[in-house]
Amino acid sequence: MHIRFFVISLFLLTLWNACTKSDKEHHNVIAEMTGREIVFPEVLNYQIGDKMIDFNPSEADYKIIVYIDSTGCTTCRMKMPVWDNIISEFKTISDNEVSFLMILNTAETPDYIHTINQKDFRHPVCFDSDNLFDKANNLPQKDAYHTFLLDASDRIVAIGNPADNPKIKRLYSEIIKNSNQNNQSHLCSNFSRAIGAVSREQAIKQKFQLKNYSDTLLTIQGLIPSCDCLDISVSSDTLSPNGKITATLLFNPESTESGSFMRYADIYFNEREYPERLYIHGFIVDSTQSE
Repeated sequence: MHIRFFVISLFLLTLWNACTKSDKEHHNVIAEMTGREIVFPEVLNYQIGDKMIDFNPSEADYKIIVYIDSTGCTTCRMKMPVWDNIISEFKTISDNEVSFLMILNTAETPDYIHTINQKDFRHPVCFDSDNLFDKANNLPQKDAYHTFLLDASDRIVAIGNPADNPKIKRLYSEIIKNSNQNNQSHLCSNFSRAIGAVSREQAIKQKFQLKNYSDTLLTIQGLIPSCDCLDISVSSDTLSPNGKITATLLFNPESTESGSFMRYADIYFNEREYPERLYIHGFIVDSTQSE
C-alpha cells in the first residue's frame, strides 16, 4: 500500500514538474516572439486558387499570418471553412484594415488548387516549397507558434490560432476592434462576403438576406453605398417582425485599381440607431493575371 502510494506520488510530482517546465517554455517563446518584426521575402508569390494576385502582406493595419509546414495533411490543417468565417468577421469589426495570408511549405500542385477551389477558399495563399518564409523568420518548431497577428509595422502583437482556440480568437478580436465598436445585433447573419479574385470587366452581384428578430416594424430610412462603383437595392422598404427582405449589392470594378478591395453599403432604419452594414471584399487582378 505504501509502495503504491509512493509510486503514484512520484508520478504526479514528475507530471507537475513537466507541466511547469512546459508552461515556462511556452511563456518564454511568447515573450521572445512578441514584438518581433516578420519578414516577407520579396520572391514569394501570392494567389487565390490558380489566379496570381498583386498582394503586399504589409499593406494593412493588422495582418493574420498562418504558416503550415510540410508535416501531416496540409489541406486538413488549412481548415479553410473555419478560416473563411473568421476572416470575414475580423474584416468587419472595426475601421482598421485587416489582411490575411496562409503560407504553405509545399509546392503548388493541381490537387491543392482543386481542393482550394472545391472549398471555395477566396483568400491569399502562398506556396513556399523552398521554405523561405520560415528561414527568413526562424520560427519555432511547434505549430502553436505558427499563427500570429501583426500590427501595421509587421510586428507580432499576438500568437496562437483562432481556428483552434476561441480564446485566441477573442484576443485577436479585442486587439483589432475599436473601443467604440457598435454592439447592435445584425439583421444579416452573413453580412461580409469574400469575392475572391476578379477582373475589372467582371461585375459582381451579391444578395444578402435580412431578418427582423424584434417585434417592431422596421422602415428603411436610406441606402448609402461606400462609393459610386457600388449600387444597393432592397426587395421592400419595410421589414415586418420576424419578416425577411433581400438586399442586393452590385459592384462595378471597372475603375478600381489592382489589388485588394473592400466595399460596403449601409442600410439605415428609422427605428435603429446604427445602420446595417453589408460588406464585400476581394482582389482585382489584371486581365493577363486572370487568364
